Amino acid sequence: MATDFEHKMVALTAAFLGKLSDKVRELEFAAAPIGEPADGVAVGKSLRAVQDLAHRLAGSAGTYGFSNIGHTARNLELLCQSLLEAPDTMASGDLAQVDELLSLMAEQAETATFSALAQPQIVTDLPRRAVEGAAAVKSKNLILVDDDAEQSQLLDQLLTNFGYTVRVLENPAELGQVAQEFEPDAVIMDIMFPGDRDAGLTTINRLRQDHLLDCPVIFVSVREDFPARLEAIRGGSDGYIVKPIEINILIEMLGRLTEEGDRAPFRVLIVDDDSDLTEYCRVVLEDAGLDVSVVNDPLLAAEEMIRYGPDVIVLDIEMPDCDGFELAKVIRQMGDVYLQIPILYLTAHDDISNQVLAMRTGSEDFIAKPINAERLVTSIIARSERARVLKALYQRLRSGEERFGSITQSANEAVVSANSLGLVLSWNPSAERIFGFSKRDIIGKPITMLVPQHLRQAHLQGFKRFCDGDNGKIIGSTVELLGLRKDGIEFPMDLSLSSWKSQGDIFFAATMRDITERKEIEAALHNAKKEADKANQAKSEFLSAMSHELRTPLNAILGFGQLLQFNPKEPLSETQDSSVNLILKGGSHLLELINDILDLARIEAGKVELSIEDVSILSVVEDSLSLVSELAANRNIAIDIDQPVEKIDRIRADFTRIKQVLLNLLSNAIKYNRDDGKVTIRLQQSGSYYQRISIIDSGMGIAENLRGDLFKPFNRLGAESTDIEGTGIGLVVCKQLVESMGGHIGMESQVGIGSTFWFELPSSSGQNTTGRRINQQANSADPRDQVTDAPGATENLGQNLMLYVEDNPSNLQLMEMIVSRIDGLSLISAHSAELGIELARSRHPDIIILDINLPGMDGFKALEILNSDEETRDIPVLALSAAATRRDIEKGEAAGFARYMTKPMEIQNVIEAINQHLVN
Repeated sequence: MATDFEHKMVALTAAFLGKLSDKVRELEFAAAPIGEPADGVAVGKSLRAVQDLAHRLAGSAGTYGFSNIGHTARNLELLCQSLLEAPDTMASGDLAQVDELLSLMAEQAETATFSALAQPQIVTDLPRRAVEGAAAVKSKNLILVDDDAEQSQLLDQLLTNFGYTVRVLENPAELGQVAQEFEPDAVIMDIMFPGDRDAGLTTINRLRQDHLLDCPVIFVSVREDFPARLEAIRGGSDGYIVKPIEINILIEMLGRLTEEGDRAPFRVLIVDDDSDLTEYCRVVLEDAGLDVSVVNDPLLAAEEMIRYGPDVIVLDIEMPDCDGFELAKVIRQMGDVYLQIPILYLTAHDDISNQVLAMRTGSEDFIAKPINAERLVTSIIARSERARVLKALYQRLRSGEERFGSITQSANEAVVSANSLGLVLSWNPSAERIFGFSKRDIIGKPITMLVPQHLRQAHLQGFKRFCDGDNGKIIGSTVELLGLRKDGIEFPMDLSLSSWKSQGDIFFAATMRDITERKEIEAALHNAKKEADKANQAKSEFLSAMSHELRTPLNAILGFGQLLQFNPKEPLSETQDSSVNLILKGGSHLLELINDILDLARIEAGKVELSIEDVSILSVVEDSLSLVSELAANRNIAIDIDQPVEKIDRIRADFTRIKQVLLNLLSNAIKYNRDDGKVTIRLQQSGSYYQRISIIDSGMGIAENLRGDLFKPFNRLGAESTDIEGTGIGLVVCKQLVESMGGHIGMESQVGIGSTFWFELPSSSGQNTTGRRINQQANSADPRDQVTDAPGATENLGQNLMLYVEDNPSNLQLMEMIVSRIDGLSLISAHSAELGIELARSRHPDIIILDINLPGMDGFKALEILNSDEETRDIPVLALSAAATRRDIEKGEAAGFARYMTKPMEIQNVIEAINQHLVN
């Protein structure tokens, strides 16, 4: 059964045959003056008319299948052309040839009308472009093949976010089967896999050969050299991305390879004054699934092109009023978008001069007349496919330019570009706002207009150096400099400068921000800081002077107290000696409090130095009670503890500072109590990780309206008018010290009944259970397992030897217990860095642990000497120090310690560190 296409072709051929005799008669009429007596002008005019008509008929007759008529028409066209080119040599015999060809053409036309040979060739199996509806659109399926599980997981998530459905494989051998089930739109394949560096390439190549994979393949690899890319091409790649993969590049490539593009049919604009030929082309192209627009008047082509938006333009070369070459030039000059549209020429001429001229006007191809339908369709589809790709790339480029332009236009900063001559090329609205110059004022002008006069010479010199190849440090960084407004006012600004090269020239982009307001704020802050520094200096001087005034009488108290205690000629009685001990102990604590006054500024600034360790609450309470017991006895105030201290866990705190806190609260509880009153120390667990110490008194209590001022400095809540001594800073110091140790402090009070002041600190069991358990084991160990001290060094037999440099005997004893529980390790020790270095040189230990704060040479200097000595430089040296701030740790690591550990030591960490470095 004949197709719709065949029916249309039969109808078109019949219509053409119906007009064929008329076309021949038109030629005969145009050629009539040639055989009659006439002047040369009339003959030339006649020849040109015959040439034009023969040209049209040559193309259309051959296209419709009447090749003999087309051939005759072509010969007639060439004869007319030769006669017109050499009119002086024209002879009667030449003119007779025109009549002969016209007669032959008339016979051929008559024969064609009634002959079966006139049946045109029906072109079948033309290339077609399937046009699918929007309903067929589906999400894209991807197969990702990579043995890197983490990268696959990340890519899976990112690609899923972009709307892809991803199937991840680790083994390339699985791809063939999964591809049949999953039907991927694209495959992302790593090249190298364990055991086979080319597994990805060979897998894809095999699947391509077996026709099991026909979708686009993107190879990913760490290699970026040309041979790797070439192998990927030979392996069947459609894209290549170097690891690490940038997701934006991958998404863009996937979009380009898998997008079905514009689903509308390819649009073809045909411009030819031969309506019969254009109608033939329309039918052929529309049957192939293309959309066609025909223009028979070349002067209307530009208007139709703008309206129609073709993918391909097909032009006849010879047309009245405007030939194809002229029309092509006009099209190319209509804007950037029309530079990419492919142009194909229809022509019956095959001379080289026309081809060269066509190439110069941007021609993509020639389609010779008579037109071969299959060649016409394949040529147009091939160029339409590429035109759509180029159009999409152009649109993405324009979109990127528009986004960039939008960003620069809306930016708060001035964004300016310039060329290597220093001339301004672009200028955004913020630049106009900041500098005061409009685009008209500045575009094409030197950028030095924005630089103050006294800085221009330096600017020009730096600009010249950069153009000569000296990049300096300004590119890619932000610098502060002065700018110049149109009104001549200088202002501070931040400048960020970047550069790029294009077509051998250098271009610059500058981002500039007016920082006038910031500079004003900085100046105000600087002045405020200066004033604060002055006030702080005055405060420090006051504290220093007060400390000096307090230390002078205290020096006498402690000095004479020591003379009394250590006087062999007049020894003290037991009672006197006890009293002097209390004097010295109280005086010593008073000296610590004076030092705390000097520390007040540091405490407020958070710079107080703490040594956190496991502290026995029993020791703190006993020391504090011995200092306040006499004060309590003077007022007949009883102090008791409502919980046996031995049952309370240790706390993590600084011993001196926690004693200072407890003593201050006990002193307040006694001073602000009533005579014959009572003070209770209550110890209890608070949650899982804290111990609470409460001081409960039976005083008058604190009114609720005064409690808000309790922890403010120098505020005694009206007690300054009484005979109770105090400074008003005790509770402030207590609060900041407790909080700096990771604790909390608070109070409750009832007027007429009394007050409770409490504080909580982390318990040792909640913070360091490992260390506590090992200490208990060490304390209960068999005495035969204990290590005995030897002068200068101790040693146990073992396969590995460790040197420990430490001046604190208790720390040394603990380390000996730790080492005794590590199989195959023995210990030698030294109490100074100097002795430790000598032992390291003579005994060559397998590992060294150094304290930092040693008498004489410190640990850093010792490390420097050990690392510079050939005999000891390869021995791993670990630090174990009470200097535990972040700055201390970073300093130790930078100095080259293999590991920096802090006190109080985490015993398990110490053991792990020793074992790790022994194994290494």
